[in-house]
Amino acid sequence: MTIKTKSVKPDARGKVSLKEFIIKGTSGFNVTVEENGTLILKPFIEVDVSGIKPEERWIFENPKVLAEIKLGLKQIGEGKTVTRKSYAEYAEIKI
Repeated sequence: MTIKTKSVKPDARGKVSLKEFIIKGTSGFNVTVEENGTLILKPFIEVDVSGIKPEERWIFENPKVLAEIKLGLKQIGEGKTVTRKSYAEYAEIKI
């Protein structure tokens, strides 16, 4: 991971440009001010759930479930999967 450090100065209105540091898709930042005055900016991305079906939207509205899904996807990416029995024989059964 590359760490980028650069000195920036506020303009006449007290604003600092972070344009060159922003990752594509960033919606905004959560700002933490430490006791010594250090600012920590953590980027976040807002997900527009308006186009997601209601029966799937609850996943994005439940942080615990979303975290578990993300963990599962990460594990799949790392090859940490377990092969289970096929349920293909039940595919034709009408419920």
